[in-house]
Amino acid sequence: MMLHTDARIPRVLLVPPPELPMPAVQGGAVETLLTHLLRENERCGELELYCASVPDAAAQAAAVGWQHNHMLYLPVPPGHRRWLPLNAVQRLLGVAKPPWEPWYQALLLTLMRQKLKPDLVFAEGGNLLQLSAISRHFGRGRTLAHLHGETQATPAVDAVYGGVAAISDFVRGRYLENSALPPQNVYVLRNCIDTARFCPAPRDNALRARLGFAESDFVLIFCGRLQPEKGIAELLQALALLPDPAVKLLIVGSPFFAKTADSPFLQALQSQAAALGDRVRFTGFIPNDELPAYYRIADLACVPSVCQEAAGLVPVEAMACALPLLATVSGGMPEYIRDASPYFALISPNLPQELAAGITALRADPARRAAMAAAGAAAARQYSPEAYYRDFVALVHTVLQKGAAS
Repeated sequence: MMLHTDARIPRVLLVPPPELPMPAVQGGAVETLLTHLLRENERCGELELYCASVPDAAAQAAAVGWQHNHMLYLPVPPGHRRWLPLNAVQRLLGVAKPPWEPWYQALLLTLMRQKLKPDLVFAEGGNLLQLSAISRHFGRGRTLAHLHGETQATPAVDAVYGGVAAISDFVRGRYLENSALPPQNVYVLRNCIDTARFCPAPRDNALRARLGFAESDFVLIFCGRLQPEKGIAELLQALALLPDPAVKLLIVGSPFFAKTADSPFLQALQSQAAALGDRVRFTGFIPNDELPAYYRIADLACVPSVCQEAAGLVPVEAMACALPLLATVSGGMPEYIRDASPYFALISPNLPQELAAGITALRADPARRAAMAAAGAAAARQYSPEAYYRDFVALVHTVLQKGAAS
């Protein structure tokens, strides 16, 4: 592998969890975000980016020909699954090792064999302790945790990372509650979406018809992982409270992107939806590149999370497609959508009733929906891949110039 010799170009290693491949051919919020970063870097070339990934034929084909990005495809070492029962026992005893530790050890060995010494290493989510050996080898001051969700700091995690990049002020604040890091070493790096793809465009009436929706229907869309914390069960309860059969729901997503198409929770949702007849449609996993067409055939996007969302890409994607938004006040999500004039509901035992009231109010007010759509589309433009790349490059230079905690 040929390496750049220009010392002015920072060499950065991205280490996402070894679950979904890179580039993001099987979906994944973190993987999609990093794919934007890689593509922009290939276009601009301001960094020498390395990215670790599990191997995948489609992902490897997508990375062919890259000049400024270097993929490190490492299979999960054979036999790691034999140790899962032992891991369970170790967890009970409080001495558990991270389940993917062999893969991270293989990554470190690969870096050592190639004599590759990154200027900075970013842990892109996952179990943050899994980069302990990499941090010890390259130095805590070179190792940063990129927090893609609400994360509680611990002394063990602080010992691994000299800096942190959080995707929202909410995540940053929660991390600092228990971290010994200097606050100036905990940065905010906001997410991005593909604003060239997620943008206002005419509705695909043929797709809307294929999914079984009439022109007169008022179509709600939920997009995301089908997990309890996303509030989809509460949204179905809200739909059941609305007597108008023309109010319908399109559910786009799967339990875990392209990797998992079924789960007990999904089966429970399908049973719940069966009572609503033809008012609910499930699409299963839809690749990110195809999602804009699904947003555009809807009349209202619903993001009814019942957890404290770190930020959330779905509301920004919906905004960018000029779709009015009904969302819960959740974690860092308001930071991203406050300029979009969204309609908020509160996370409470009365959430289904609040969602139903919001849907009813917005359906009855097309002028407000139009104003929300325009405001959302304008606000979403600040979350472009180009802006994200500029912010990431600036963060890299900031950390290198002042140094993270060592």
